[in-house]
Amino acid sequence: MEANILLIRHAQAYGNVSGKIGYDGKDDTLTELGIRQAISLRSQLSRVLENREYSISLSEANRTLQTASYGGIIGSNTSFVITPALNEIDMGSLC
Repeated sequence: MEANILLIRHAQAYGNVSGKIGYDGKDDTLTELGIRQAISLRSQLSRVLENREYSISLSEANRTLQTASYGGIIGSNTSFVITPALNEIDMGSLC
């Protein structure tokens, strides 16, 4: 049986445009562009996943959950698992 892994990064969040390094982005939310990016994910995912078995794991970050929601993963009949092991590692502050 062939297995494929599809990795999807969250859509643009405010932390991505702030210019900060090492910010605590767990509660970061999507920008307007990020929302549009996540919405466009919906049709792309349906084409890629059509007629395939798959499972979906998400981190706990707001931006990830928002991407999944606007992208049609959360709120659909698709099952998913919140996986804390996918959360970012806090590397501390550079300052």
